[in-house]
Amino acid sequence: MPGFYGRDAAGFFLITRRNQLRLPFYNRLDIRLSKAFLFKKTKLTLTGEVLNLLNRENVRYAGFDFYFSNGRVQGQFDRLLPIVPSAGVVIDF
Repeated sequence: MPGFYGRDAAGFFLITRRNQLRLPFYNRLDIRLSKAFLFKKTKLTLTGEVLNLLNRENVRYAGFDFYFSNGRVQGQFDRLLPIVPSAGVVIDF
């Protein structure tokens, strides 16, 4: 996380050294399957995919909103991409 931030059990606070705090590792597993069916003049392709199959709680730094006089800061992290299933059909002429 960019900035002069540290973390303890009570939350986040300001420190004197820059870029000492790291976000958790980003982990995501995506899977995609497709099957094509060939006919005389057309091709039909069916697809299905799932993004973030293992439902990992990946977060991104969204910034700190409040700075208190005791050196504490309050901010937020945004959760990224929950499980996202999708399906598709493609017809080629």
